[in-house]
Amino acid sequence: MIQQEVIKMGATRVILPGNAPIGYYPFILTEVASVNPADYDNMGCLKSVNDLIQLKNNDLQQAISRLQKEFPNTFIMYADFYNSELSLIRETSISGKNDQGALQSCCGIGGKYNYYKNRFCGSPGVPVCSDPNQYFFWDGIHLTQEANNRLSTALQQATLATLNCTTS
Repeated sequence: MIQQEVIKMGATRVILPGNAPIGYYPFILTEVASVNPADYDNMGCLKSVNDLIQLKNNDLQQAISRLQKEFPNTFIMYADFYNSELSLIRETSISGKNDQGALQSCCGIGGKYNYYKNRFCGSPGVPVCSDPNQYFFWDGIHLTQEANNRLSTALQQATLATLNCTTS
């Protein structure tokens, strides 16, 4: 494991990021669409994809516990991208910042999620929304700058609190 090598080289604080809830991403919602409403959660996202991501994140957290036992003098932290991002997606959806829905791409064309795999953002004729700050997803695959800023702020606050650090 790379983490073990980093610790053996002298790292005393290691942060391992979990995976994001990609069952909310426009490219997944478009490419793995289902006609069965039971396949979606209350926000319209694919449950099976997010269930798989949660299993993977649980496995990572178990691996972190094993690493912590192997290296008791090293601080090893799990960065919870899943719940941090999920919270921000809900916040965007509930606040109504994007009247088209929190799950739609800012830059894209076609379909419910403004994503079409054969016409990527930047291709001729593919429009960009007038205010990317009102969207969570940029092109169906990546977050907007605003979403990335909100996500990094949330993760930094959680990390600093866990490390007993202050920002002043």
